[in-house]
Amino acid sequence: MAEYIQFCTAVHDHYKFSRLAKLLECRYAEAAGNVSLLWLWAGKHESKDGDLRKLTADEIAHAARYEGTKPPEFFVESLLKVGLLDGDLPAVRVVEDR
Repeated sequence: MAEYIQFCTAVHDHYKFSRLAKLLECRYAEAAGNVSLLWLWAGKHESKDGDLRKLTADEIAHAARYEGTKPPEFFVESLLKVGLLDGDLPAVRVVEDR
């Protein structure tokens, strides 16, 4: 049986994705895609609670397939700023589950 994660229908137009897209200067679909890919990666490779503390910003950006013009640290800081990650750089990066 394949592993899976559940998506709430509110993800489709959630304000956090809009805020992330604005910060990253990208399209909404790209921001939502990056976060979705990060969630899928975390569900497969990390503990089920989404603990990303042992990963660097480069590794988190790679897991999300972030290809923006800003550095990986900016990507992670933006996820934290809009509430899609929990914690403080550099030690705690936990995927938000709300």
